[in-house]
Amino acid sequence: MIDPVFPNAVRRAVADVAEGRRPPDALEDPVALHQAALTWDWDAQEPEALLALAAHPALARGTLLMLVWRSAPGYYLRYPDDAAVPEGEREGFETGRALAEIYLRRTDLRDGIAFDPRDDDGEDHTAAYGDAPRRRALPPALLAPVPGEACAWPTAPDALTRAPDGAERAAIAAGIARGRALLPGLPGAASPREVAAAVAATLAATLGAAGPAPPDDLAWPWLDALGWPWRCGDSATDGVLFGVARDGLSLFVPDIVARTAGAGIDPAETLAFFDLLQRQPPGPPAFSFWDEAEAAFARGWLVAGG
Repeated sequence: MIDPVFPNAVRRAVADVAEGRRPPDALEDPVALHQAALTWDWDAQEPEALLALAAHPALARGTLLMLVWRSAPGYYLRYPDDAAVPEGEREGFETGRALAEIYLRRTDLRDGIAFDPRDDDGEDHTAAYGDAPRRRALPPALLAPVPGEACAWPTAPDALTRAPDGAERAAIAAGIARGRALLPGLPGAASPREVAAAVAATLAATLGAAGPAPPDDLAWPWLDALGWPWRCGDSATDGVLFGVARDGLSLFVPDIVARTAGAGIDPAETLAFFDLLQRQPPGPPAFSFWDEAEAAFARGWLVAGG
């Protein structure tokens, strides 16, 4: 098993590359590039960024084959030819095809990192979408596993975060103080639910009045009331994002307020979301939580993982 690369600078670069904030050339280590590929946000990133990663001169053969199969090439075998792919699916199809062409063409890919399309962390990509007729076949080279060692990537929620240092703890305390100052009449010993209700009420009043947008500082006491440990997201380009993380859930300032206001969401729903989070027992979130939180995911309030 190849150990992950964990220096803070590499963690930041991996996160930035995977999230599209920096180009792949910010990384030079094949293991770090594989980590970026493992954490790639397929729903949010442009195909050009993914293809730039696929063309990186330090990329390992196993990493690129993983990208090929995670683009779901088996799905498109139901179409007899390229012209039959529906317009709404063409971007995904063309991106996957380009990844496969890069894989088949490149002779300079690094060795050492393993990938087997029949066992990608227990998933058999070659058997996926077997309920649809297969009208074409993939090149045999795409079916052959790449030898080497498996490359690990941590699944802990703080994989790309760290505990705040002294200056950051002071900044967090100052943010909470600024937020509470925006909550008139809130007693110092208010319960977490009372703090969240005061935030929702103040947010509703602000949204209902003509004037400036609601201040982001309202998010600080909201998050503090959750009682989760504060963490800092390590980003070399966006600066430090303060947030709370517990098990498989993370929330970042100022998302709660900014997204509620920007999407025109009823602040009472923000309070309901707070209650949903508060009800969760210690440990990884239960399946029932993800069912209840589906709407929250759609609104972008909740981020899974680190």
